[in-house]
Amino acid sequence: MSENLTKAEYAILGLLVEKPVHGYDLERLIEQRGMREWTELGFSSIYYILKKLESRGIVCQLPPHKAGRNRKKTYAPTDDGRLIHQKFTLQFISQPHAVYPAVLLGIANWPSVECGEALDALRQRRKSVERTLAHIRTKRGFLPGFVEVQFDYSIGQLRAELDWIERSLVKLGEKP
Repeated sequence: MSENLTKAEYAILGLLVEKPVHGYDLERLIEQRGMREWTELGFSSIYYILKKLESRGIVCQLPPHKAGRNRKKTYAPTDDGRLIHQKFTLQFISQPHAVYPAVLLGIANWPSVECGEALDALRQRRKSVERTLAHIRTKRGFLPGFVEVQFDYSIGQLRAELDWIERSLVKLGEKP
């Protein structure tokens, strides 16, 4: 079981482990849980990922519930898919993973632009982070505990980034 999954594949597989569904229901769950705030899942990639997982024997199509042309394909994890999912879940929870944010590259190249423009860019980032934080707060509701924990993590990360931006602006010459 040395299977590799992209994070998008893992996210789709995780939703199918919860409950077998078709692509439209996957899209609804992704939207409902605000997953696009913390994953790289595009609407157009859902069926592509399902086909890829199916071709690798990680998910399978369930027999249709009704006959006809418009029946929806329902997908479920295979036994191997469930094992792979468990392995990745424990790995992702237990081990920190390196993140390579583009902002660090921008800061590393700060001297190549006017200081005032760079400070303006950092202020714009602050506004963007504040908007994202407000948006995520609106997504909260009556959700399972593990989904609430995801929102809490995202909110904590955004608050930490706002704190970092404020400290950075002061260090880089803005008066508090």
